[in-house]
Amino acid sequence: MIRQFAAVALTLVFSSGVAASEAPPVDLEALDARLAEIIEAREVVGAGVAVFDLDGVMFARGYGYVDREAGIEAGADTAFRAGSVSKLVTALAAMRLAEAGSLDLDAPLRVIAPEIDFTNRFESEHPVRLAHLLEHTTGWDDIQPQEYRNFPEGTRLADGLADNPRSRTSRWAPGHYASYSNSGAAVMGRVIEIVTGQPFEAAARTLVFEPLGLASASFDQDAPERRIASYHTVEERADFTRIWAAPSGGLSISARDLGEVGRVLLSGGGGLISAQSVARMEHGQTSRAARAEAQRYGLGFFEWRAATGVWTGHGGAIDRAQAEVFYDRASGRGYALLVNTGGRGMPEMRTALRTALGAPEPRPEAEAGWHLPEGAAGMYRIINPRQEMFRIMLDLLQPRRVWQCGGEMCVATGFGGEPRRYTPMGGGHFFMTEEPFRRMSVIAADEGRFELVYDDGESWARSSRVRLLAPPALLVATLLAFAVGVLTLLIWAAARPFGVFRGSNRWRVWIWPSLSVALLGLGAGAFMTLSSGDVLANLAGPSLPGRVFQFATFGFGLLALTGVLAALSARDVRLFARIQAGATSALLALAWGWVAAYGWVGLTLWSYTPRIYGV
Repeated sequence: MIRQFAAVALTLVFSSGVAASEAPPVDLEALDARLAEIIEAREVVGAGVAVFDLDGVMFARGYGYVDREAGIEAGADTAFRAGSVSKLVTALAAMRLAEAGSLDLDAPLRVIAPEIDFTNRFESEHPVRLAHLLEHTTGWDDIQPQEYRNFPEGTRLADGLADNPRSRTSRWAPGHYASYSNSGAAVMGRVIEIVTGQPFEAAARTLVFEPLGLASASFDQDAPERRIASYHTVEERADFTRIWAAPSGGLSISARDLGEVGRVLLSGGGGLISAQSVARMEHGQTSRAARAEAQRYGLGFFEWRAATGVWTGHGGAIDRAQAEVFYDRASGRGYALLVNTGGRGMPEMRTALRTALGAPEPRPEAEAGWHLPEGAAGMYRIINPRQEMFRIMLDLLQPRRVWQCGGEMCVATGFGGEPRRYTPMGGGHFFMTEEPFRRMSVIAADEGRFELVYDDGESWARSSRVRLLAPPALLVATLLAFAVGVLTLLIWAAARPFGVFRGSNRWRVWIWPSLSVALLGLGAGAFMTLSSGDVLANLAGPSLPGRVFQFATFGFGLLALTGVLAALSARDVRLFARIQAGATSALLALAWGWVAAYGWVGLTLWSYTPRIYGV
């Protein structure tokens, strides 16, 4: 394996050099003009851009202001917040320690850092290993809303890790699936502290920043000069959030220095780490999809295929600031891009940079005579959502349906969604027929199951139609039953003054499903309130809408069960009314049981223990 990765790394570096020498020159003047045009049109307060190749950073510039109120102009060496680009630096620090023999990426986390609290019911056979932390294959949820809140100055990594350990619950055996989690790199940062005996900020400076001469780079969020501005709009400044998980998102760095990080990796390590280590970072090993060459998330890296090339790097966002650093080996070029205004102009600038720098990937060849494997057609449900609490919505609204359509595979989302066609390219891999740079794979899993794996790491397992169709059918039946009930109640109320339905006493049985639905509607309204505006701020702690939602998830089911009992015991109510109200209450009670299976009964949205359903 070591020889294989060394060979891969050296081949990639060599081929990059050849491609770079043959690639047409970049019109940097035209690129600069295009970026300035986008920034003005999209009302971006400030941005930093760097362009690099194997030889160095060939263009670096700032645009606008890094702090408009203070009048501080953005320059090539002005630091911006870089968000999750931090993970790439954390991975670099870990690889340096691994090369020095101070860190073993295959070592179990429990052995290296027993004080870090996490839950893994598979630990005896499938322990959480250090490599899992950087490849997002621990099985953990992403950090929860309360962990995104502003933490006080002086908060250490150990303090943050102790804040909400229940989010670090392995939902499946570590090493099976990738699911993006900010906890992984944060825990790796704590491991680096333990190994080096230094605070993470100091270790990153010693291991990465100083050897590369990155004067602007820092993980220190407490220094006044590091409280870097960002903006919702050109007129509205965003609040500065001091996050506890600095190794996952606390980096601040200039465009020139971030471009230098990208150049070092593009060139095969640049003396900081070996080409073999760069290859290991670029290519994941620990997930089932990675082993099937179906997903490209490595150690602090991910691969992003586009019409303009195959880009390797990382992006990030924090407090309305966005950043990314990517390179394309085929052209031997890359870029760093940092924006401080809610991502405004980011897509357009990304497109301009990649169009100017990249080498379009040739259209892959289609496999002739392909047939979908027996047992692969059917319905699929997601395995690895980033946030477990939202699995219920994905199961309800977004199952996948797969079938063979001619010589291609068709995949439709939801019930009646327009299918997307995928062309087979051999080995169980497919490209989207209309957008060939988008990929998907069909891999055989345990017990003869099949899984769909998208190039962003999402995995979908084949499931029965009954399992996926029953919940929406139950909800539709419940809504129809209640609608019919409301209609009959209106008829009853209108007819009673004329002597019709006297003595039926329908209200005695219909009051309970009516209250149940009313409470359910109140809970839905509270949830929508929390999901509007600044969602993370709304969910960062207990609130009145949050408590209303929690109460509603308990109450609507209890009222429904009361309705079933009332329908069975109300002897002074006509039989038809009892059957109708009882059936509606029973359907509501079944819906309540379905919601409970996902852990939504009594759910506190701001702090959630992942409840695994059906994985």
